[in-house]
Amino acid sequence: MIPYLARLLDITMNSGTLPGDWKRATVIPIHKGGDRSLVTNYRPVSLTLVVCKQMENDIASYLRQVCDKNDCCTRVNMDSDRDSRAKVK
Repeated sequence: MIPYLARLLDITMNSGTLPGDWKRATVIPIHKGGDRSLVTNYRPVSLTLVVCKQMENDIASYLRQVCDKNDCCTRVNMDSDRDSRAKVK
């Protein structure tokens, strides 16, 4: 299955377009706390295809490598689940 996914990602990258199904997401409301009857107490979470997420990660990893190699980015600590993120100067 991996060779098929690799080929699909390769075709997608070379064509510069995403398949229509990859652009769709299911949005699920997640309760943040407080009164459940208030819409403002929910935040949206988009569920997308795993293969699209993997491609996003691959592209982000590549861009980080290019930025690190060419010294065009700085690392910024963020209060999130990741240690740092790239920020263009």
